[in-house]
Amino acid sequence: MLKETVLRLLFSYKYIIKKLISIALNSTCNTK
Repeated sequence: MLKETVLRLLFSYKYIIKKLISIALNSTCNTK
């Protein structure tokens, strides 16, 4: 049970981080 929740958290964190990075890249590209 614990392993499953940890894996789910890791995957969700990866997804959120990827989204944040893409948003940051888009904003920097737009400003340039």
